[in-house]
Amino acid sequence: MINSVIISKKEIKELQNLIVDRYDLHSEFVAEYKLLSDLQKSLYSILVDESTELVDLQNKVAEINTQNETVHSTINAFNESTQEVNQAKEKVSESFKESK
Repeated sequence: MINSVIISKKEIKELQNLIVDRYDLHSEFVAEYKLLSDLQKSLYSILVDESTELVDLQNKVAEINTQNETVHSTINAFNESTQEVNQAKEKVSESFKESK
């Protein structure tokens, strides 16, 4: 019984750390997505400006594409973190069931 409680505390601490990491990744995603949104808004504003040069438009699109890749990478990291949190929650749950 004591070993089970010790394992559970260790597993709970691991779960807590994973949740904090996941929360940080979510915050990073929100920041990256906001940047992407701002870049897209600036693209729309230069699209209506008739004096915009093609090279400026191409540069803005390239910048948006790069940021879009960053957002997708952040989403993938967040999704992986979610899987880790879910696995740790299941492990803690099973540990509690066994200790009953």
